[in-house]
Amino acid sequence: MNGMESSLRKDQVLRNLWGNQDVDQMTLQITPYIAEELVERLKAVHLEDIGSSEWYTHHQVVQQLNLHAHQQASAATDEFIMDTIVTKDKIYHEALLVNLLEVLLYHKTAAQAADAHLVDLVDYINRQVVYLDITQLSSPLPSVDKGAQALPSDEEELDRQAKDHQFKICMTCLSILRFLTDHRDGLPVTVTTRLLDQHDILLSLVSLMERKPWYRTRPNGEREFFEDQQ
Repeated sequence: MNGMESSLRKDQVLRNLWGNQDVDQMTLQITPYIAEELVERLKAVHLEDIGSSEWYTHHQVVQQLNLHAHQQASAATDEFIMDTIVTKDKIYHEALLVNLLEVLLYHKTAAQAADAHLVDLVDYINRQVVYLDITQLSSPLPSVDKGAQALPSDEEELDRQAKDHQFKICMTCLSILRFLTDHRDGLPVTVTTRLLDQHDILLSLVSLMERKPWYRTRPNGEREFFEDQQ
């Protein structure tokens, strides 16, 4: 592909993504040049703009970056999306970003690049771990019994989806926590201090190990194991 063709393809992808058009995630190909432009255009969206066309555009772009970052990590290919995000200092949706952070922070270089920002991430992870522990105590995540005759109401279905969504975020945070502890020798000492002294994360993890929230039992007695976001 020559320079003109590459430029035309880049312009087409950018028009599709930033023009609020739905893009087929499985066919869109992101090159290093396109990834650099997409990451460069990312910016913080104000709270009052959530749900707007601008918010949707950013959501779609982050979704594409997240998808391709996972594909690159799984295939052990050149992880230029991770490198671009680290280089451009653009880590801004929650579930997508947490999922993307899981891919990025698998690498020690990305964790080191985050530097002092990891302290805020540790606070966030601790809140998710505590939430997971508390919800397991009071209201375990329900399993949908597809054979049940009584269909849930719209409100019940939304509540179930919200809990499942939050559960996936919490489980991804456990993965990120594991990566941070693996890389702790190259991270600021404040990260370890925050985890152990301020949050006593080990105590929360002991409780989770006893309760095993990644297992759940369906109404028919069959046990489910949470793996690969399912």
